[in-house]
Amino acid sequence: MRQKAPEPVPGAGTPPPAPVSGPRYAPAPADRSPTVGEILNSAVALHQSGRLAEAAALYRQVLELEPANADALHLTGVIAHQAGRHADAAVLIAKAIKKAPGNPFFHLNLANAEQARGNPDKAAAAIDKAVKLDPGWAEAHNSLGVIRAGQERLARAVQHFNKAIALKPDYADAHNNLGIALAKLGKSEEALEAYEKALAIEPENVEVLNAMGTALRDLGRCEDAICHYQRALALHPGHPEALNNMGVALNDLGRADEAIDAYHMAIEARPDYAEAYRNLAKPLIGLDDIEGAIEACAQALRIRPDYAAARWERALPLLLAGRLTEAWEDTLARPAVDRKRFARPKEPLPEDLADKRVLLIGEQGLGDQIFFLRFAASLKARGAEVLARVDPKIAEIIAPVPFIDRVLAANEKPGPYDFALTLGDLPYLLGADDPPGPVALTADGDRASAIAARIRAFGPPPYIGVTWRAGINDARRLYKEAPMDVIAQALAPIEATVVALQRHPEPGEIEGFAEALGREVFDLTSLNGELGDMLALLALIDDYVGVSNTNMHIRAGAGRTARVLVPHPPEFRWMAKGETSPWFPGFTVYRQRPDAGWADAAEALARDLAPA
Repeated sequence: MRQKAPEPVPGAGTPPPAPVSGPRYAPAPADRSPTVGEILNSAVALHQSGRLAEAAALYRQVLELEPANADALHLTGVIAHQAGRHADAAVLIAKAIKKAPGNPFFHLNLANAEQARGNPDKAAAAIDKAVKLDPGWAEAHNSLGVIRAGQERLARAVQHFNKAIALKPDYADAHNNLGIALAKLGKSEEALEAYEKALAIEPENVEVLNAMGTALRDLGRCEDAICHYQRALALHPGHPEALNNMGVALNDLGRADEAIDAYHMAIEARPDYAEAYRNLAKPLIGLDDIEGAIEACAQALRIRPDYAAARWERALPLLLAGRLTEAWEDTLARPAVDRKRFARPKEPLPEDLADKRVLLIGEQGLGDQIFFLRFAASLKARGAEVLARVDPKIAEIIAPVPFIDRVLAANEKPGPYDFALTLGDLPYLLGADDPPGPVALTADGDRASAIAARIRAFGPPPYIGVTWRAGINDARRLYKEAPMDVIAQALAPIEATVVALQRHPEPGEIEGFAEALGREVFDLTSLNGELGDMLALLALIDDYVGVSNTNMHIRAGAGRTARVLVPHPPEFRWMAKGETSPWFPGFTVYRQRPDAGWADAAEALARDLAPA
């Protein structure tokens, strides 16, 4: 269960304050007291020079003389906003707007106050009015785009940033914010173009360099990303975000020690940097410092107790360490589940579920759904009727499972039920503190006969299935790959019929494996599209060598063992160390070393496969 790596996209920030401005008056003559306008003029000058306390005193003096003075109300509100008193600011600026509704600056600064109060809808409405009053105001369009981006209304944000740029082509902040929104939309190439334009306008803009580095990392160009982070750091040594982001890129490249150094420097620059502590866990796991990774996430949570991503990040090292009770509670924070549909559980299920109907929902990948179904046996043991809505691709092989009363068809309504639970929540809900065995899967007899005839046509037994890759090739996603040549060289001396079961093989990949093996490989990769047939095959073949994937779960369900090549760092199912896993009894684990070497695994695999 390698976690998706952090997303260190820099935030667009809050809307910039409108310029401090007010009427301009000549200084008062020495032979009389200053007028209200002259006092206001002095206050604005003090405000612009950063002497806020003195400016505020003069604004109060104006309001004592003229309680309805719109400029004084507005600028007193601006100072309240700058001092962090955002509710007071909103009240004061709203009063100013009632006196002078046609001033767009007032509306923009009201938006700033409302945004800071956590009222993005009110902030957006205020800026909308500013834009209507002054349609050519690029800064207002940019600010509205920032708010829309914060509301995750990214397409609208892009429209406003583009409008700001159309009005003011040399507006670096708008180009940068456009890049951030495009990056969040997954349009990394377009984001990179926006950052390049911002950088052409302001070559030494640290925030743009930092954001551009992230876009390059999103495109898999980690070395280029690091160069941009280094440029940012040359301009602003100790920039926390650039150091944190550089750590992410270094870890993507497998340079764990350097990544740890970058995170430590980010934390030194910002001691309460929860994201850096959370990110630090990844390279620590990569260096087998499981307890250090747990502590790094714990520190992130001390800083931000509601930091769900850190809680989810901590689940992996806790599971690797076998600390299941703690880990299952942390897995409730996983991003795969929609908590708007399935509320986060607050307590485990009762022991007595007699006469209760439980609906199970599979919310993760196929292998995960098969894996977590093993916990459902406890529901049946507690007396529940168990319904399951799983991916249609596995529905057929799950339907005969004894403790599942009914697997629902794709659009079938379940009828009334007492609990609707996601499969991934089951370990916590059931208080699971020991690994239950795999869910038992039974192959259809007719399918088994057909598959047996098919592989007999390939050659004589023993039959060995092989898989070398699983997941999506992205450093931030769950991805596993073992070198084909390691498997091929271990199998080469074995007199066996080798069957390729790789899902979505690359063109020429099966032929390349056959060449490394030195003999023909039979291609049954198409069975990945029909898992009833795959179950029949995996129940039949004599051995299976590959990485952790859906087929490994099916093989375990068929009551057979396998040989699993586990890339480093490992998924939790294969534990941090050892040649076995409590989750897959009888399976043999061959581990990539932390230094990315497979030599030990290759030697052990060849030795174990060798004829007695």
